[in-house]
Formats: sequence, structure tokens, C-alpha cells
Amino acid sequence: MGSTFGTSHPGRSGLAATPANEQPRAVIPVAREELGVDKRTVETGRIVVCKTVTTGSEKVEVPLAHDEIDNERVAIDRVVEQLPEQRYEGDVLVIPVLEEVVVVKKQWVLKEELRLRKRSVQTTQEETVALRTEHVEVGRTKAKP
Repeated sequence: MGSTFGTSHPGRSGLAATPANEQPRAVIPVAREELGVDKRTVETGRIVVCKTVTTGSEKVEVPLAHDEIDNERVAIDRVVEQLPEQRYEGDVLVIPVLEEVVVVKKQWVLKEELRLRKRSVQTTQEETVALRTEHVEVGRTKAKP
């Protein structure tokens, strides 16, 4: 390959036009490479997935709540002029129990009061529950050509 430095073709020489008192300059072409990248999908293997379900029994304790009523009978045996109404004393419901008694005159006698109190009770109950568990196996096979 020959050098273009110093050729006499105008506009194509390796020398730039220079005034008479300057040194000639060389023009060097700069090249750039470009890269094109492509890709493709290639099967390298396959996998096999097996799933099984097993069922077993397990005991569990489940807390349960319910209400119970305690009652207390309080003897009063007092004559009353008018019918007493049921009432609350704190968290206790007081229900008057009346009895009509025959005397020379008829009158109300408060025989007793029924006192009801509600309380919450927590118990534990044991149950057998069927639980399922899944198991997965993964295997790899070779690709088909």
C-alpha cells in the first residue's frame, strides 16, 4: 500500500494546504468498527416436575367460650305494698319472686329474690384435623436434538 503523503492530487493528498512559512500537516483517517449482536434460543435440557399430596392427622386444641349463669336465692319474707320490679345491682340481675298469701286482707309478701350473674368460661377442646402436605420433585432431562 502506497503512502498518500506528498502526492500531488489536489484535495486528495495526505497534506493539508499550508501557507509558505508553515510545515505541511498530515491528515490521518480514523476508522471505527461496529458490532452487531444477535441471539437465539437453544434448548439445553428439560425439567420434569412431580407433585404428590399426602394427608395426615394432627391433634389441635381449640379454645371455646360460652356463658354460664350462677343463681343465688336470697330469702326475704317481707310484705310489700306494690310489686317490685326487676333491677340490676352491678352485673347481677335481681328478679323478685312473689307469693300471694291469704290473710284477713290480701297483701304481697316478697318471698325471695333470684339473683343471676353471667360469667364467661374458657375451655379447651381437642379435635383431630386432616392436614395435606405437598411434595415437589424436580428432575432435569437432556435436550432432544
